[in-house]
Amino acid sequence: MTLIFHIALESLIAPAQSQGWYEPVDYAHEGFIHCSFLHQVIPTAHRHYRGQSGLVLLEIDSADLAEVKVENLSGGTERYPHIYGRLPWSAVRQVHPFGADRRITSAALSVFDTLEPVALSFMLGHWRGSECPTGHPMDGLLETANWYGKEFVSPDCVHPLLFSNGTGGLYKIAPSAAMMSLALQLPIPRNEAVKPTFGLLSSLLKTEESQARLRMMEHRGQLSATMIYDYLPINDVFRKLDDDTVLGLMDYKASPQPFFFMLRRDR
Repeated sequence: MTLIFHIALESLIAPAQSQGWYEPVDYAHEGFIHCSFLHQVIPTAHRHYRGQSGLVLLEIDSADLAEVKVENLSGGTERYPHIYGRLPWSAVRQVHPFGADRRITSAALSVFDTLEPVALSFMLGHWRGSECPTGHPMDGLLETANWYGKEFVSPDCVHPLLFSNGTGGLYKIAPSAAMMSLALQLPIPRNEAVKPTFGLLSSLLKTEESQARLRMMEHRGQLSATMIYDYLPINDVFRKLDDDTVLGLMDYKASPQPFFFMLRRDR
């Protein structure tokens, strides 16, 4: 079963349930239904639905659909699933409450809660990271700083912050409480001009020592692999998107709002 997701108007749900099929208001014009894979839901909401209310998130089993194409129709390289034909309501597994404005974090948590937990052994290896923007103060900061991902050598040897040197090489840095404080409190620009400054600061924190541990911990009612920083009050909780991808939730004591990111298995 491959799950795909569609952001819909709540007002269309009751008619869809009654008639046995769903189509969005722009279906007649476009001829297909825009969908997302799970890791694409929050960025899609952030780009196209910010400020809207009265939304829900449809969780759809693509195996029950006649035609789904994974393609890029608007330029760039990222591909999205599109349903060609009306959506039979029998393919809808769940309808999740959703909000794309100030409630986008709640929406992200709703998606996170649908995912399976993962074991410690699942996380071992090298992972490439990317952000899932939800309006968090840290959105865009890791990308600007050339964050690459994480490495889990063993449950007691974890390198939580791998950075790119810009020439294909990687290096590890030690997490800094001062840097975290600045990230949450200052309006740091997210553009190319500040990358050299980030590069200089991160180079001063280079280390080869493990900076975190991996343990099974309960969060939001599920026991799952969790990365615990050695010197910061931060836990990164992981849930499974597929066999090579996880959604991460950074739970930081100094910030009531969680930060979301995604990890893809690199090697």
